[in-house]
Order: sequence, then C-alpha cells, then structure tokens
Amino acid sequence: MTAGLVVAEVGVVLLTFCFAVIFVLTLLATPLGFVLARSSAGDRHGAARATGTVRLALSIATGAFLVLTLTAWAGLFAMRERLVPDIPYAPWLPWPAYGTCAPEMAWEFLDQLLFGFVLYTGTLPAFAFIGAALVLAAWAVLPVALAEISPPANAANAADRYRTWLDRGFKLAAVSGVLLFLAVFLVMPLAAWIAPEAMRPVLSTCVSARGLLKAAALLGTAVVGLSVARGRFEHLALGFRPVVDVALDVDNHLREHPWRANPRARIAARYLSVLRALADYPAVIIVAHSQGSAITADLLRFLKYEKIEAPPRVWLFTMGCPLRQLYSERFPQLYDWAARPDPSELRVRRWLNAYRTGDYVGRALWEPAAPPPGAEDVSIGGGAHTHYWDGTSEEIGARLDALVVEAAEASITRS
Repeated sequence: MTAGLVVAEVGVVLLTFCFAVIFVLTLLATPLGFVLARSSAGDRHGAARATGTVRLALSIATGAFLVLTLTAWAGLFAMRERLVPDIPYAPWLPWPAYGTCAPEMAWEFLDQLLFGFVLYTGTLPAFAFIGAALVLAAWAVLPVALAEISPPANAANAADRYRTWLDRGFKLAAVSGVLLFLAVFLVMPLAAWIAPEAMRPVLSTCVSARGLLKAAALLGTAVVGLSVARGRFEHLALGFRPVVDVALDVDNHLREHPWRANPRARIAARYLSVLRALADYPAVIIVAHSQGSAITADLLRFLKYEKIEAPPRVWLFTMGCPLRQLYSERFPQLYDWAARPDPSELRVRRWLNAYRTGDYVGRALWEPAAPPPGAEDVSIGGGAHTHYWDGTSEEIGARLDALVVEAAEASITRS
C-alpha cells in the first residue's frame, strides 16, 4: 500500500509539471498572437480572430479536463476511508502543503494529492468563474435551443425576435469564452498568489479538498438521478445536443491526422466518386444542410482550383450553411473566401441559401450586401438549426420545386 501511494505521489508531480507547461505556453501564446495580429501585413482583424479561436479551443479543452478530472478524483476520494486502510503515511516528498492540513493517515494524504502538492490553490474561485461562463453560454443559446425542440408556430413573425436574441447571444458567448480563459489560465494558477491575506484560509489546499468532495457528492447524486429519470431529462437535453454535435463535426472536419486517411480526405473521395457518376446528367441539384453545405462548397472550390472535372451544370441549395458565420469568423486564415463565397468559384450555376434567423450555425451568406451573380439568401423566419425540411416551412419546398424547374428548363434549352 505504501509503495502505491509513493507511485501516486510521483505521478501527480509529473502531471502537475505537465499542467504548468500548458499554462506557461498558453499564456505566452496569447500576447504572441496579439503581436502577430498587430504586425500582420494583411488582415489584422483576421489574425486577431484566429488567435481568439486558438485561445477558446485551449480554454475549453483544458477547462473540461480540469473539471472532469478533479471532480472524478474527488468522487473517488470521497470513498477513500473505505478503499484505503486506516494506516499512517508520511509523504515521501516534503512539500509545504502537507504542513497546512497535517496529513497523518493515508486517506488524509489523498486529499492533498488531489491538488498536486500546493500550499494554496485557486481551484474554488476558478470553478466559480467556470460556472459563470457556463451560465452565460447556456443563457446565450437558451431560446434557440428550445426552438430545436419546438419550432415557433409563426416563424415569419418570430424572425426579428430570434435574430436579435442570437446577435446578443454571440456577444454573451464571447464574454463566456473570456471568463473560461481567465478561470483556467489565470485564476486557477495565480489566484492564491495575488489574493489578500484574509482570503488565504479559504484558498488553502485542505479547504478546497473538502469543497470538491462535497461537489463530487452532489455531482454523483445528480448523475444517479439523471440515470433513473433518463427519459424525461433526455427530452430537455435534445435542444442543446445539436450545439455539441456541430462542434464535434467541425473538429472532425478540420482534423489532419492520419495524413493518408483523415476524415476530410475520405469524405471528399466518396463525394467526388458520386459527382463523377453524375457527370453525364443534364443537371445536378445538390441539397445540403449544415456541415454538408460546408463540405460541398469546400470540395467544389477545390475541384475548380485543381482543375478536376465535375458535373458542368450544378445548382446548389444550402440550409444553415456555416461558411460565413462559423468558418470565416473562427478560421479566417483558411476560410477567408467564405466571408463572401462566389458561385463562380465553385462552378455553380445558381446558389440558393436558406436560413432561419436564430440559426446559431449559419445564417445569411451575403446579406445585407447585394449577393454576387447567381446567388440568393432566403430567410424562412425564426427558428434554430435543425427544422428545415420537416414540414415546418413551406418556403423550403416551394424554393426547391422552383430550383428543379429552373434546372430542367436550362437543360431543355441547352439540348
């Protein structure tokens, strides 16, 4: 048992060192990103947005890992008196934190182990910042998340209301991202150093350990309760599930490894084989939603750039397209062209883009400016991201019928 505790002690030291490296590199990357943005000879705003995307991605990944890991460990340590024998243990590494809570028994030592041997920790205030960030993010998408479950009865009348809420929601989400970054990379490692002396007892390691043990107990109770009443709560979570799915789709689409068979390459290969099979048809209409519309536009633009044959007469109908609102905004270095996509760059005869005013993934591609030749934005009223072709909007069917007629007439005229 003693040997196992020594191994755990060394392992946590190494883990703490890895976290320290992540914190230092991220803190250095932030000012470096601003320097590069200011010195950029081209689009400084784009460089700043790319830096913000990197900062947000690091904050979400590191913050989620911290919350899940610390809470899971606290849950295990809540049972430490049952799992660990009631034996004395003298820490192998003489760190100052042990003098604060004076661990004498093995299970008491595990409380200290949770925080990686620090005298004071910013865990509790960091968790408060993370909680505030989550509340803001949830509030920002709450109405559109509810619209995923129940679309508005009168989408036309609700258009302005959803547009205004989502515009404000994006601003709240930006504040939420800043709070998350501060929590993970500033409050967590530095709060104990800059806090006034009166706050030191609250930030001590042993107090944080007891606080996390209580949080783990509440979380465990909540998990058990959700498991028992899964059917009822699962329906409530459906509105937020598409938000998570979108993030996973984007991450999967941009993943570069493995080099010879990354997801984007495999999708493009299958898509191209379908397009080649349709090459002899007089007209091809591609109907794409969400990530499918980004994949389609990306592939068609690549085919033209590489001078690869594709069906010569293509009509494109997209819904909830994330090119402008998501890809161009978050990845400006890769998708600068998506800020105002041009049908001619995709070898598309006509590009019709439908959107709902509360679609958090993609809305208008060209409005309020005039679209390029062959392009058109169509608002189908209020709502969110998933209800486009389930009968909640007659405009979608009418527009698609008109596009089929247009493509058929163009084929007859050509023949």
